[in-house]
Amino acid sequence: MSVSECPHTFRLVSVGPEIWICKGTFHLGENQTEGLTYKGLKGRLLENGLGGSLEAEVLNTDPLSSSEWLGEEKENVRRLLGGEDLPFPIDTTMTVVRLSGDGGDGSLLVLHSPVPIDPDLRAEIDVLGKVAFIIAPNLQHWLFVPHASRLFPDAKVFVAPSACGENLAEKMPEVPCHVLRDDGGEDIPGLPQQLLRGAPLMMNEVLFFHGPSKTLIASDGFYGGHKKEMCPTWFARLWFRVTKDHWQICKLPSYRTTRVVSHGNPKELLACVEDLVSRWEFEQIIYAHGSPPFREQPRKAFVDSWKAILDL
Repeated sequence: MSVSECPHTFRLVSVGPEIWICKGTFHLGENQTEGLTYKGLKGRLLENGLGGSLEAEVLNTDPLSSSEWLGEEKENVRRLLGGEDLPFPIDTTMTVVRLSGDGGDGSLLVLHSPVPIDPDLRAEIDVLGKVAFIIAPNLQHWLFVPHASRLFPDAKVFVAPSACGENLAEKMPEVPCHVLRDDGGEDIPGLPQQLLRGAPLMMNEVLFFHGPSKTLIASDGFYGGHKKEMCPTWFARLWFRVTKDHWQICKLPSYRTTRVVSHGNPKELLACVEDLVSRWEFEQIIYAHGSPPFREQPRKAFVDSWKAILDL
């Protein structure tokens, strides 16, 4: 499959009883004036990741990529080094849950970490039920919440708790926001939640457990890798080779683990992870950047991913 043929926007896909995912693509850092800015990302990629050189080994060697993919990456880096501001396209994942049982209403939907919703996707969502809840699960996955809120004005919007000077309610003044609980209680009946404690900087993620499908619903709290057939974008391939050894592997990027050490609490985080796994018997993980769901010993993989902070 050629680069031009790679699908970067998909429709809803069922991944279990009453749960669907939808992949979408956006430009990382675009129009951001603080936090995850384009300028900052560009500097981290070119200088920190590649040493400002087209000869960097990570840019020229990847046995799992085609020569076409490597050529695309190198050409785009050449243009970036030449002063162009090319967009940084990266995939993300929206989860749709239809509530049922334990006080839930089988016609009500939850949108977790919305992607851009076009008319076709809107029509698919409407077939499933009425959107009652929209969730921005962490401090970075909120960009398309205002658009989703306009499309579904009756939906209640929940956002991650503020941390390290970031407040999502302040970033979305046009959206009536309700802060997700951090005490282990349920904001949405039938959808247990847990703040991933100890990782506040540019994250502060609230994880969810969907019982009927035995699914852990995450965003940046887990990185299960990209499958080659899903054709990750040039930026995703290069970015994850730079930050987590390779785009195909199940591993947290270095910026996720180092931030726990610099601004969080490794001991608290690992205790939270172990407690979560002891209570939630999930058999798959949905995550933002990659090819979810992840089903290869998911509980062990989740714990092992975060245990990497012990080596820092």
